[in-house]
Amino acid sequence: MFKSPAGRRSSRASNGQQVYLLLAPAVALVILAACSVSNQLDTSQGESEIKTFLEDKLGIQAKVSCPDRELKQGDVFECTAELGDGQSLRMQLTQDDDEGNVSVKQAQAIIDVEQAVALIEQEVQSSANVTVTADCGTTKFLIKDPGTTFDCQVIPTAGGPGGRAVVTVNDVDGAVDVVVE
Repeated sequence: MFKSPAGRRSSRASNGQQVYLLLAPAVALVILAACSVSNQLDTSQGESEIKTFLEDKLGIQAKVSCPDRELKQGDVFECTAELGDGQSLRMQLTQDDDEGNVSVKQAQAIIDVEQAVALIEQEVQSSANVTVTADCGTTKFLIKDPGTTFDCQVIPTAGGPGGRAVVTVNDVDGAVDVVVE
């Protein structure tokens, strides 16, 4: 078991800067969506923009679906991106006007697992002066809601008992806290 003097390590680096485990900043897109004569929002352009963002910026293949909505300024709803690895990402859309223009932002964090592993290994090395290997699973990204946690195994490279790291997701931008037990 590895514990820092206080039993807790935060996501703040030694220089006080916030550590983020998101490959790219949370998406905030403004989409000019066409509307049909039927007073329904045309969500196909929003679906396409979300899919393009995930594929081009993050290398994530996704199938995006949005519910049918009437045109209504201020209407807030969610679209779902089904990722190739079986996870799904919720995106929040807000109708900016009654003409089909919408803004899009992430409703969940996209955590880069490789960055999470590096943070855990660095935290244990700096707090306990022990070299470890962290294992957070085989997926490249984890999709998590703010306030949720995930566990990673912590294995000392020189042998001995291992431990675990509990990673708490603070926000959709990927800020996290790490507690090594």
